[in-house]
Amino acid sequence: MIAAHSAPKSLTVVSTDRRVRQAANRRKARSITSEEFLDAMERFERRESRPLTAPIPDRPAAAVANHPSSAASDDTDYWVSVFGHLDSTPEVREALAPSPTLLTDEEIARIQREVDQES
Repeated sequence: MIAAHSAPKSLTVVSTDRRVRQAANRRKARSITSEEFLDAMERFERRESRPLTAPIPDRPAAAVANHPSSAASDDTDYWVSVFGHLDSTPEVREALAPSPTLLTDEEIARIQREVDQES
């Protein structure tokens, strides 16, 4: 996913898997552990002085027992229930919005074609 992204430096990867974080760092993406992410979310929640979410639902025992180093597809419902509300939070929408200063791959290719034609 990082390799396919047009601006990997703008990404932050959250994982407890050291190898995943190292791979992200090699591609110039920022990486943090899930504990660091949770701490940041809690600081954000305190700063906003209002609950950011409803109480986090208990994770199904099967998901915990079978959870490998990467999230399994049957974990999706759990993670959506935990983080799904974030896309409606104005601060998160703003942080994840495409930056008008970053060029897309298509724009870079168009510019490269123009440069090649001028040469």
